Amino acid sequence: MPKLVGKPIKIAEFKMPTYGTDWLAFLHKIPIGYLQETDANYGTLQTAIARLEKGGKVKHGEYAARSRTIGDKARVYVFHNAGTENKQPARKHKTEGPSNDEVEKHILSQPTYENSLADIQKRFYGRVFSSRDDPKEYQHSYGQLVTVRKRIEAREKGKFTEERRNDGSKVYRFSKQES
Repeated sequence: MPKLVGKPIKIAEFKMPTYGTDWLAFLHKIPIGYLQETDANYGTLQTAIARLEKGGKVKHGEYAARSRTIGDKARVYVFHNAGTENKQPARKHKTEGPSNDEVEKHILSQPTYENSLADIQKRFYGRVFSSRDDPKEYQHSYGQLVTVRKRIEAREKGKFTEERRNDGSKVYRFSKQES
């Protein structure tokens, strides 16, 4: 038989926990360009903001949760970023570089359609991107090159093979498939 724990509590004195905080109303209380300390749990706050962003209730990046330890106490803050000054517009990577057709034309002009990511980047961007320092540019040029290689393989009925250069970089050469 189970045991009773503690003393009986009058129903009128018992406080039920509240669930389903109206996070949108909570966030709208913070003026634009300000931050506010809160007693909310940092992880819960981050999750709530992410859900509101995903649901389209708030713009991505409009609110942010930050935790800072001062002394031995962790403090949680909410930032309302919308309308703050000095926001940089997002860069459009597709218009900065070559089109897929330009990359394809260059590859097809090479003997055995030889190409490498570094060579394509040097030719069209004037420098080689680092995945750590230039992640968006690197990923865009890498993805574009993969797309173009697949297009050539399908049309020319062959396959690009990968080889390592002495400097450790990869070079790709095309070979026709035998029927």
